[in-house]
Amino acid sequence: MIRTVEKQPKWILYILPLLVVGIIFLIKSFSFLPHDFANYYYGAYFLENGSFPKIIYDPTWFNQRIFEIQEKVFASYAPNTPFLALFFVPFTLVSFSTAKIIFNAISLILFLYALKNLFTTYKISNIHYVTVLFALLIPIKNNILFGQVYLLLFFLISEGYLAYKQEKKIKMGILWSIAILLKVFPVILFGFLLFQKKFKSFFMLSLCTGVLLIISIYINGFSSWLYFVENILPKANRGEISGEFFKGYQSFLMLFKHLFIYNDIKNQNAIIHSPNLYYVFLMVSKLVIIGYGFLITWHQKSRLLKFSYWILASYLLSPYGSSYSNILLIIPLVQLLKEEPQNYISILGVFTIFLICNFPFHYTYSFPLPFSFLKLFLYLLLWWFLFYRKVNVTKWHVGVLSLSLCISILFLLPKTEKDINPATNFLFKNDQHQALIYDYDIEKGVLSYKFWTLEGSQTKKANIDIENVDYDVNLHNNQIYYNDIKITDNPSKKRKPAIINKDTLIYLSDTQRGYGFYTLRKIILKTNTY
Repeated sequence: MIRTVEKQPKWILYILPLLVVGIIFLIKSFSFLPHDFANYYYGAYFLENGSFPKIIYDPTWFNQRIFEIQEKVFASYAPNTPFLALFFVPFTLVSFSTAKIIFNAISLILFLYALKNLFTTYKISNIHYVTVLFALLIPIKNNILFGQVYLLLFFLISEGYLAYKQEKKIKMGILWSIAILLKVFPVILFGFLLFQKKFKSFFMLSLCTGVLLIISIYINGFSSWLYFVENILPKANRGEISGEFFKGYQSFLMLFKHLFIYNDIKNQNAIIHSPNLYYVFLMVSKLVIIGYGFLITWHQKSRLLKFSYWILASYLLSPYGSSYSNILLIIPLVQLLKEEPQNYISILGVFTIFLICNFPFHYTYSFPLPFSFLKLFLYLLLWWFLFYRKVNVTKWHVGVLSLSLCISILFLLPKTEKDINPATNFLFKNDQHQALIYDYDIEKGVLSYKFWTLEGSQTKKANIDIENVDYDVNLHNNQIYYNDIKITDNPSKKRKPAIINKDTLIYLSDTQRGYGFYTLRKIILKTNTY
């Protein structure tokens, strides 16, 4: 009896380059810096060892505890959720390096599995596995080298979408709820379901998210979740991850912040200092994106088109972005390849995704505004290629923009930055670039400040003359009082206030920065008042 050998499916040959490149990056990741995976692994490590205190969100505490175990690490658990630490607990059964390899390998396999299912469902030509490789090479590379979770998120979101399409509500709810509790931003999927009036799916997603949240609260502790919601999430939503002004985030929030919020060290080129304009422009941009999402969801039949809109909207609404998060652009890419494979708009859209994912935008950050936000404008161009031109009724465009502007002015015009005595940076520009200053000392008229790097704690002397220092300053309810007079009134975290040279208040503050990412600030006091 002669056995016939069946031919292997063609897709294996086309997906092979993706697999090979992934394995190459996987090998390189073993000797790469710990990077973001350290946040996940050590958050889980402390939880597994019976300790997940809310102070874990303090980057100084987190780095000092990690340094006792592993060197060459600069980490920050914020803005991750407590659930993320719970999710990574199984990986703490092995060493850090082994855990990173295992996690990356699992993520790569799940990524390729989800990609194949998406291509098969929408009958995308196998040659476009190569298109994915070239268009998203840097996101794939950075996800694996950094040990990031976005390959896994693509699996959760894409497979959840296919389950939603097949009316498998429980599977959809489980996959999407895990994605939401891992990284929060997929919460936009609730809007996707709500605008389509898919109330049963909405309920199932709510139920699954609620059950996982209760489990996490039981294990991580209610206090850690409460602390995350009250302190960490608000800062993350303002784009305050580490520094005050970071063009690398390429978001509307950062663009308007650079345009309308002046800073004496980090942003001296603002066109005007106006928090009101900042809030209004930011709110208008968000409402316009949501407004068009409503129109697309209600007036377009294609589920993939509507889902692609909300995926792209998550980038435009987010206060911060990254190279590795661009892996989710595969979903709009599939929409382009499915919709108009021979159309020049489709070709331009694919090329735009290639630029977003691979162009070295850091070279543009020194350009004058708004040209230093080229990546953001490429997101908008992709948005136009995919969606804007489909809404061809003029009154809808006018209606969305007008309503967004009116709502923004009505609710946000009275909003102002609240601070009795606005502070400025104390250290000079050459000193202030340190990401994490966490302490200072004054001895014999010399100020020395401490900051954290990959090498651990470092100390540097500041070139500032100090004749005298007075520590008789009160810090009560996170506000500074001197001679029973309230000096500050803002929500930033503050530490170690002191009066130097009789007229200058200095203190550590994380104003407009990531939680616990302090810098030294100063307020000049009016001696006749205080």
